[in-house]
Amino acid sequence: MSTPPDAPATPGPLYCYRHPERETLLRCARCDRPICAECQVRHPVGIRCPECSPMRQSGAVNTRLASRQAVVTYAILAINVAIWGLMELTGGSANTANLVRFGAKVNVLINDGQVWRLLSAMFLHIGFIHLAVNSYSLYNLGALLEPLLGWRRYLTLYVLAGLCGSLSSYWFNPRATSAGASGAIFGLVGAIGMFFFLHRKVFGEAARRMMINVAMIAAINLFFGFSTRGIDNFAHLGGLFGGLVLGAILSPRYGGMLLDRPQLYAKDDSPLRAWLLALLFALGLAVATFMAIRVNAESAGTYFARGETYYWDDRTDEAALQFQQALERDPALADAHYYLGLIAIGRNDLAGAARSFEASVRGDPSDASAQFNLGLCYEQLTRSADARAAYQRAYDLAHDDDLRTRAETALNRLAPR
Repeated sequence: MSTPPDAPATPGPLYCYRHPERETLLRCARCDRPICAECQVRHPVGIRCPECSPMRQSGAVNTRLASRQAVVTYAILAINVAIWGLMELTGGSANTANLVRFGAKVNVLINDGQVWRLLSAMFLHIGFIHLAVNSYSLYNLGALLEPLLGWRRYLTLYVLAGLCGSLSSYWFNPRATSAGASGAIFGLVGAIGMFFFLHRKVFGEAARRMMINVAMIAAINLFFGFSTRGIDNFAHLGGLFGGLVLGAILSPRYGGMLLDRPQLYAKDDSPLRAWLLALLFALGLAVATFMAIRVNAESAGTYFARGETYYWDDRTDEAALQFQQALERDPALADAHYYLGLIAIGRNDLAGAARSFEASVRGDPSDASAQFNLGLCYEQLTRSADARAAYQRAYDLAHDDDLRTRAETALNRLAPR
């Protein structure tokens, strides 16, 4: 009598190998072990269990990142505060002469060989509010970025981005005496945006939100800078550009898995390549600085800035020569005409002063001070009608009460009786 064949075995339920009480239909794509939804790790190819995913490496990376402190950020903050305090004790951080003495960016002095001012200006601040705003920004941005990059890459990025800001200010804002860490801080903004752009797949929605926040911060600050007098927005733009480029060069490349929070692991990071590219960037920056100084040394702005320095040092004859050199290169430079008018008044050359102020208001009709001084010259030359017209324009254009009051007094003095 033959025995009937056994019926095929019915597969039993699967249970997670880490949580035996949990029934599951999922298996690791690599080792085929059953896993529950909590234990699964999403992977570009299927799902894996924690042992087969790169998360064993990620634990080391995450732990290392969490243990990193923003030591460079704290050191820079301490240096900035110490220098500001020293400046306050030796004449004030808002005093122009003191700023120049401590290393502010002054194009004429840079052209004369003091190239180190492009670096030293990054550690100076003009007044407590300037220091407080930059310190708050640096503390928050540095605490985020430095652990992600590591202190060496972070310091390199901070310094090179700051130099980009100083060079941009040197090139596009030659007459400004500039100081502050804003260029370097904008570099951190750009680098953070670039880091999260490069790791948008790792951080998912968090990366998108971070990039939007970074873009909004940069846009708001740039708009505020362009709409407010006295802010060197060209330094901000230069720093932002440097931060974006250096962020792409120096950011370590991480892979990761998205669970409750990103789990990072090192991925295709080539330190040698990053440092070589950073060195090439630094060399390019050095060449750009050399070329900028070479071109700028003979510009109208350089001669004007040197003349302005001589004028305030009471070296009026030398100042006049510099202003004339500036006008040979840019005949419409209104401020050079204005200073030549002041020098002519000091020499009691009222006719020459009037001609200079006339040229100044042709170049910049909105200059209330030039209009007022032109009125003074006309009044002394007994050109009463022309004087009244110039005083009226000065009164209409004046932004400060003192000049407006002086123009009003002059108009009353010349009023027909």
